[in-house]
Amino acid sequence: MTAPWLVLGATGGVGGSLARYLASRGQSLLLSARTSSRLEATAQELSSLHPGSRIRLRPADASKLSEVRALASWVGEQTDSLAGVVHAGGRVGWHPELTDEGFDKTFQVNYLAPFLLDFLLEPLLRKGPSRVLLVAGAGFTLRGFPRPASLLPRQPLKPLDGSVWSAIAKVHHALELGRRLKDSGGLAFAFHPGFLKTGMTREAPWPIRAAGSLGNFFLGDRSRTGEFLLDDPAAAQLSGGLVDGRHRSSFTVDPEKARELWNASLQALALDGS
Repeated sequence: MTAPWLVLGATGGVGGSLARYLASRGQSLLLSARTSSRLEATAQELSSLHPGSRIRLRPADASKLSEVRALASWVGEQTDSLAGVVHAGGRVGWHPELTDEGFDKTFQVNYLAPFLLDFLLEPLLRKGPSRVLLVAGAGFTLRGFPRPASLLPRQPLKPLDGSVWSAIAKVHHALELGRRLKDSGGLAFAFHPGFLKTGMTREAPWPIRAAGSLGNFFLGDRSRTGEFLLDDPAAAQLSGGLVDGRHRSSFTVDPEKARELWNASLQALALDGS
């Protein structure tokens, strides 16, 4: 049996787009998102359109690390290997907020939760030539990042800082994860998905919310870059970097800082990386 793909944020936007793409190719899917009802509706739609794709569901809220750990355990019960993971869930930090674990909420949802999940699932990813995709952003927007060891904020970040910092952290994560998976044929990418319809402005101040709703009328519903990274052999040469279109972005990170952030994240989450 073919190893399944795990898709986070599968109910819309980039995650929904890539879940549809994988289902259309008959891939087995493990889908996760925060809202059970939307997740079930997504699964019903995909199953009706692509009956050859086996779909299993597990809701999880990335703002609660206990649910991320439970999701990893559930994945391990479903399969002993993974074809890949698509990290497309996320939020924009319009208002400063901490999680119960004491981290900036946007930074935890967008970076710490994916890091934790990948760390816990690494043994399954190493069973074959897997691919890990992390939605980041356009390279020109990623600036002002502190030293990784001083990152991991235990206080709310300024509006939008959590989004930018977590996107930069994911580029570092892709570099280090790609290095760790390389000997098993694994690949890892941070990528700018293009401009798609999303719900990212639902919690924004009303002028931004209104502009976001209007903008969605003019945006598409496919991430061509994401589709390319999922299964195109030519994508292999881009592993470990930020991908925009079909090219590596000019925004790059230092391998030493990527390892530093990995180790700092292990420490912050009390994980044993030995």
